[in-house]
Amino acid sequence: MPSIPSISINTNTDSTFESSGGMTSRIRKKALESQISNDEQKLEKLSAKQTAEKSKLKIELTKYKTELSKLEKNSDDKENDEKAADMKRRFDSFECQTCKNRRYQDQSDDSGVSFQTASHIDPSAAYSAVRSHENEHVARNKTQAEQHGQKIAYQTVTINRAICPECGRSYVSGGVTHTVTKADNSARYTVGDIKLEKDPVGSIVNVVA
Repeated sequence: MPSIPSISINTNTDSTFESSGGMTSRIRKKALESQISNDEQKLEKLSAKQTAEKSKLKIELTKYKTELSKLEKNSDDKENDEKAADMKRRFDSFECQTCKNRRYQDQSDDSGVSFQTASHIDPSAAYSAVRSHENEHVARNKTQAEQHGQKIAYQTVTINRAICPECGRSYVSGGVTHTVTKADNSARYTVGDIKLEKDPVGSIVNVVA
């Protein structure tokens, strides 16, 4: 049926780095950046003959840069996770007026099925309600065929979905029951097929009975 988001930093003489247990990632990041800058300046001042000192500084620089890279990645991941969580909270708490006011109504000529008047269905229950409605058509079409001396060649039920233009959520927009019957003594088939040229504003239930 279509329906009608003070901490200490200590650096000793041989460039080892220590931080207090309570240091935050942000402070740690600044300390690493400062340490890397200082060591790079020291490296530039060393002469070509001071190979041992250069080698040691390069090892320390590599260690600091690796740690800094991990901190930056973790920081970016955390920020992205927080943004995603915030968007989800906004999305979940948003009350879409289109979904709130959506109504479902039967559009077939069978007055014996549900939804003869436009009725709201909670989006979480829409699939079950529409499916149940279409099954009513399946049962009644079969009964009517038997009463007229016909047999059911086949029946299909299609549940349609659409995207709400206001909130972007996917919702059950309606359903269609398609029935093909055949007279016992005839090779000709009768197809029950009611089609609407367009959906009325506000969303409705399309039913092929």
